[in-house]
Amino acid sequence: KSRDGKLATIINSRTCAFGYDQRLEAFGADGMLSADNLTDAAVRMATSTQTDAKTAIMDFFLERYEDAYRIELETFLDSIAIG
Repeated sequence: KSRDGKLATIINSRTCAFGYDQRLEAFGADGMLSADNLTDAAVRMATSTQTDAKTAIMDFFLERYEDAYRIELETFLDSIAIG
């Protein structure tokens, strides 16, 4: 609980039976915000027996964070070069 009374819950695990599952959900008085897992396609399906079927989650961290790691490394090398 924050100083101004806001409640936050973080659930974290390095293992997940069905891949690198990462989601963010934030709820407030005016609505909600969510960021879902990355998949190879943004297609979702609803049928009489299931809703929201998706393609497999991109399951290796290098696939998911390739750009972030590249930018981090470039920034680090720039800071060394610049001083």
